[in-house]
Amino acid sequence: MNATEATQHKVGRVEVVTSLAPSADFVMLTVTDNGEGIPAENLSKIFDPFFTTKPEGKGVGLGLAVLYGIVEAHGGEVDVKSKPGEGTTFTVKLPVTAPDSAGTGHLPLTPSAGHASATRLD
Repeated sequence: MNATEATQHKVGRVEVVTSLAPSADFVMLTVTDNGEGIPAENLSKIFDPFFTTKPEGKGVGLGLAVLYGIVEAHGGEVDVKSKPGEGTTFTVKLPVTAPDSAGTGHLPLTPSAGHASATRLD
């Protein structure tokens, strides 16, 4: 949602890629846009609950905070790289193993790689 909003003022491109890390220990989900980018002074705040740069009534600032909490709770990481005027890339990295239902070990997951993109033409 944030990526499509970031590209609303130009022909936008949002690319979603899934992959397996070279170590095969993590699956990765990468979302890249060619939108406005995030100013450097906001990068340290984007995962804070209720932080938003959107106008009142357009967002409450919980989306990235919730994403960060869920990913961290599953032993993963979220990385963001952004250049104002050029776009932003978020990478979510999650472990390939998950706790089994008894909580005593780990079950292997079977990740698959994929790629999708969308271009905004309006």
